[in-house]
Amino acid sequence: MRQFRAEDLTIGAPQCGSWMRVKAAGYHRWDVTSNGPRGIWAEVQDVAARWRAAGEPAVYRLHLDADGVQRAASPNGALTWQFAHAPGETGDSR
Repeated sequence: MRQFRAEDLTIGAPQCGSWMRVKAAGYHRWDVTSNGPRGIWAEVQDVAARWRAAGEPAVYRLHLDADGVQRAASPNGALTWQFAHAPGETGDSR
């Protein structure tokens, strides 16, 4: 995520009560504060590493499968993920 005007970024995971806040602390340096059982900052770093390994794609393709599964993928297919169903949804497209 690139947001050049933001002073910090806060991400929360309400289901488990985890959260993290990151602030720039210089060139390629970050001050990170986190709490809870989920390692959100580690997850962010993992996704960033996968994005770089996929060639830093700027666009994605959205796939809507016949069975109701929705996926996003980089053009070369190196980075892909399936969207979770919203609470109460079964994935049935009818």
